[in-house]
Amino acid sequence: MLILRWFGNTNSDNSALESARQFAEAVDKEDIKLKSKECKRKSSERHVYDESTKTAIGKHALMHGNKIAVKKFSITPGFDVPECTVRNLKRETEKQIKDGKDIHDVQIIGKK
Repeated sequence: MLILRWFGNTNSDNSALESARQFAEAVDKEDIKLKSKECKRKSSERHVYDESTKTAIGKHALMHGNKIAVKKFSITPGFDVPECTVRNLKRETEKQIKDGKDIHDVQIIGKK
């Protein structure tokens, strides 16, 4: 729509070419950014949780649910714990319980 408004209703080829040149110059001068199909999401800060916190979040989510765990553990560290993190830690806890561990013996260890 922006390009159509810029060019307007031009009937002759010369005026259309001149309009196109003016538009290209305006884009170069003003550094107008046209929307592209790929939009990057704003990356948020990454937080590293220690093993005891990971285990506590996973166990609490398993017993009480994801949303309650998000509310509880977002207050403690001073930043919001994303629900996807809680889901992943809960999934890891469930996996260890299925492998035969007792809930008190579950330990979520870092990837390294």
